[in-house]
Amino acid sequence: MKNNILIIGLGNDIICDDRIGLDLAATIADELSIPLAASQAVNLGLLSDLDGFDTIIIIDSIMTGSNSIGALTKLSLSDLTTVTGNYSTHQISFLDLINAGKAMGFSMPTSIIIYAIEILDNKTITEKMTTELQDKYPYILKEIKDDINHSFGSN
Repeated sequence: MKNNILIIGLGNDIICDDRIGLDLAATIADELSIPLAASQAVNLGLLSDLDGFDTIIIIDSIMTGSNSIGALTKLSLSDLTTVTGNYSTHQISFLDLINAGKAMGFSMPTSIIIYAIEILDNKTITEKMTTELQDKYPYILKEIKDDINHSFGSN
């Protein structure tokens, strides 16, 4: 990879489909040799992980009910300024985190890419994803990897 990139997987590995961000990020980080941070929450504890990176790639689940299960939505930091309401189950928004980091003197990334995957179940306690999402996992993985390689070049 050409840029100074960090990949962040968000989710909870014991809440059914919510684990997809963690699983995808770990696989992609390993296969593309990108540093990895994983978290169940967006909070000030992530600031030290973000410090000094030019680009962060966030992979998380989303549950809108308006997209098909496994649908991938790509967002940027500018998209976050238009989102209102409770769109994440992970405490504060990344926009708030970046602004807090800048205010505290951290060197925050200037480029943020978010891959949000539509899920079916974010309540059931289990270490397994729903069959519907698990069946789409390889396609989602390929789509994200291809996009990262296209945007930043392959190893």
